Amino acid sequence: MNYPLCDKKGINIPVLLAVVICLVCYMTSFAWSMARARSSFQKTLNNRKAYYMARSGAEHLIFKLKIMKQSCPESINSLVSGTEEERAVLNKAFMEDILVPFGQGNDRCLYEYRATDFSFKSDSRDKNGLIFQLTTEGKYSGYKSSVTRLVQLSR
Repeated sequence: MNYPLCDKKGINIPVLLAVVICLVCYMTSFAWSMARARSSFQKTLNNRKAYYMARSGAEHLIFKLKIMKQSCPESINSLVSGTEEERAVLNKAFMEDILVPFGQGNDRCLYEYRATDFSFKSDSRDKNGLIFQLTTEGKYSGYKSSVTRLVQLSR
């Protein structure tokens, strides 16, 4: 039997070269897609960490409100009964009083949270409570997230 393809000398080198080129293209596209997936995952993770930093700031504010209600009720009453100018000054002082955690060691200034807005909204007499709106911002590795909550504080 005579096989015309096998009789050609030097056909193996172009076939091998084509297979190697296809393999290199496949490996390059695989490496690129893995790098993109890792980058996307890292962005999502950092956004999630920034969100939880903002939530922890909100929890810190709520905790402080509850402690202030028990230990210093006149401060809460001054927020309720004060004028708009007095409320603005008290809200600003309250926000500045929140301690911001800093990273330790190599993570210094990698994460933080802070209060961006705190205001008295209403006095719900029927439920015997006060309603405050607070907004906190969390940062993690350059990513930002903010959380706004309405908090009802019983009298």
